[in-house]
Amino acid sequence: MKHLVHKLANRSMWSRRGTIWAGIVLAMLSLSALLPSLIPSEAVSRSSDGIEPPASSPQPSRADDAAVVAENVERQLDVPEADEPATTASAASGLARDTVTPADIIGTWRLKQQGERVVTMRDDGSALMQVVLDFFGALLYGESMTLELEWTLEDGILTHRVIRGQPEQSVARLIRDYGDARSYRVVSCGDELVLEAVDSPEDVYHWTAVSDGDTERATIQ
Repeated sequence: MKHLVHKLANRSMWSRRGTIWAGIVLAMLSLSALLPSLIPSEAVSRSSDGIEPPASSPQPSRADDAAVVAENVERQLDVPEADEPATTASAASGLARDTVTPADIIGTWRLKQQGERVVTMRDDGSALMQVVLDFFGALLYGESMTLELEWTLEDGILTHRVIRGQPEQSVARLIRDYGDARSYRVVSCGDELVLEAVDSPEDVYHWTAVSDGDTERATIQ
């Protein structure tokens, strides 16, 4: 009986030893499969004759690509600036804003923009403006208006102020919507009086001088 128990115990021990060795073999196989992913490719990519493969050139990173793109864009933008448009004070014909005086403003001027306007600037600081509106303006204020104005020129800023006008209802609506005064920066004064709205510099107005012989015919029909 004792001999039988001893024999069974020996078999159990060898069975456990066999399980341990089987685990070691499986671990070694798993390690060999993972080895290529753990070792850098340069260390394992050898040819069969033991010669090192030629080193590959380094690939540019995303940061390098972004730097190249930025440099190309900068080159495209690095072009000489275009000349100032003719409406600016430095390029406009006639007197620049710093040299314009009230005497230069006196006379009759015509503007064909969003309809048509003719204004006569008098030396006593008064002015008369005749206005014919375009289709959309006429829907709000009627087809035409006559405005009596006061004007001043100070530090290159020309200001028109509405005193009265006809038809009264249309003039009252105009003043309600836009106020009774508008100011313009004088860009230049010559054959054209170029004005830039102070409150909206993108609005530029080119008034054309009306000669003395055409003054009487300057009334808008």
